[in-house]
Amino acid sequence: MSQLHIVSFDIPYPANYGGIIDVYHQIKCLSEKGVQITLHCFQYAGKKRQPHLEELCSKVYYYKRKIGVAGISTSLPYIVYSRRDSLLLDRLTRADGPIIFEGIHCCYYLNHPSLKDKTKVVRCMNIEHEYYKMLSSQASLPSKLFFKEEAKRLKRFEPVLKHAQHLLSISSHDHKHFQDQFKTPLVTKITAFHGNKLQELKPALGSYSLFHGSLDVIENEKAALFLINEVFLKFDYPLIIAGKNPTQKLIKAAEMNSNTTLIANPDVAQLQQLISHAQIHLMMATQASGLKLKLLTSLFNGRHVIANHKMMTEKQLEPLVSIASSPREWQEAIQSLSVKIFDKEDQDHRANSLKDFTDECSILKLMKTLNLGT
Repeated sequence: MSQLHIVSFDIPYPANYGGIIDVYHQIKCLSEKGVQITLHCFQYAGKKRQPHLEELCSKVYYYKRKIGVAGISTSLPYIVYSRRDSLLLDRLTRADGPIIFEGIHCCYYLNHPSLKDKTKVVRCMNIEHEYYKMLSSQASLPSKLFFKEEAKRLKRFEPVLKHAQHLLSISSHDHKHFQDQFKTPLVTKITAFHGNKLQELKPALGSYSLFHGSLDVIENEKAALFLINEVFLKFDYPLIIAGKNPTQKLIKAAEMNSNTTLIANPDVAQLQQLISHAQIHLMMATQASGLKLKLLTSLFNGRHVIANHKMMTEKQLEPLVSIASSPREWQEAIQSLSVKIFDKEDQDHRANSLKDFTDECSILKLMKTLNLGT
């Protein structure tokens, strides 16, 4: 039986946001293929140990993330320096099989001499310095200063990735970046693990458009406010915004628009129902790196999708999506798709286009890349 160590930046269950969805479903798929997993994860933000992970992994170790002053370095990124633990290094030194570091967040020990003979793999979920630069451009003080400094430190730290044998990029946009930056290690694109299976939808019209995501994330809040204030303010079609922890600014904006309904903190079943019943899914991004998991969720589970250009980090998915930039373009696309039934021909076309984005395709590619037999 193949053995593998995985170092996760957070406890990967429940899988309820961004990168942690990728980590959890990666673990689940590996377990189903018979790979023996030792999971190392950092614990913080009041999160509790999860017995469910022991059903998927042979061993699960937890390490307290060093929050606050203990996580601050004079030169290293906070997201990296706060994830260090000598016991983790000791266990990895004695590890059998490859080690996957989930994100640059977990790479404090990547270049440590004790691991020089290990097969080290980094899952690159994002171009992190680009992401933090975007956060800096949208945040207010004092967060703006933190994000700006973190972006600089992440860019300086990125060359540490040359100490890995493999980099696993998540999108075509990111793949090109890492190939341009590194002659070695080998860069392989493995799209996000997401846990979705293509749903068969009855040919019918939905009655609303949907935007969903973590609403306390700056990028998502900005997108939701754009839709409320620029697209739907005087536009006669229902908009539902659903997601975790909406800000007061967003709540007030939704209350001011009679066409908008805000659903805060929906549970999994409620969100799934909203996705499957929506006529149109609205997708906006303010930076192009990474792969937008909610785009895959909507394509696997929903009807029509409208997105802006920065959301489309995969050219292969563009034929499945209507592209819009200006408020007028968004309104015209919504108006057109609001009366268009998503029929069997649409579903067959989508099913064919999404074959390379299934978890089964991704896990087979990962196992081949790491020479993991079953």
